[in-house]
Amino acid sequence: MPEWLLKAIQDDDKKKSSSKLWKKEPSEILEGFRNDVMASYAGKVLHDLSPGLWETAGWDSIVAHNKRIPKPLSENELRGVFESIKKYPTDESKINSTIEQCDLLLSKIPKDTPKESVLKILMPLLETLAFGTSLEEAEIYIRNKIKNELNITTNDINSIIKHSKK
Repeated sequence: MPEWLLKAIQDDDKKKSSSKLWKKEPSEILEGFRNDVMASYAGKVLHDLSPGLWETAGWDSIVAHNKRIPKPLSENELRGVFESIKKYPTDESKINSTIEQCDLLLSKIPKDTPKESVLKILMPLLETLAFGTSLEEAEIYIRNKIKNELNITTNDINSIIKHSKK
């Protein structure tokens, strides 16, 4: 095999293995790679969560994963990794406010969604409101924006509000 082809294959293998460091089993993580693996894992967790959940569910998940490593990072080291990764923009973190996040989520909901499915489809939006706004702001958003966008009745809105207050 030509040397250039062998090198290209090896380089490609390195890229593939390092791009998914978060998939490594914690027991396989060597001491010199802990920061890289935890940075990769933090990036995956933060990418999958709305920013309103980063400090609660996100941080808890990262701490739990770190504890599974044979020689875990100290909490200060782990927090440093977490804070560093939070600075990188993801699709969701590019949105500046909770209301803008909700607007984006709402725009993805089909206007002809059957009424019996609306609550289930609205759950990510309601969770974003719950973590990012006051109860009053959330209710105003639901009563105005959601009602108009999805063209649903006041009774349906009252049910959604009642459910979201829980």
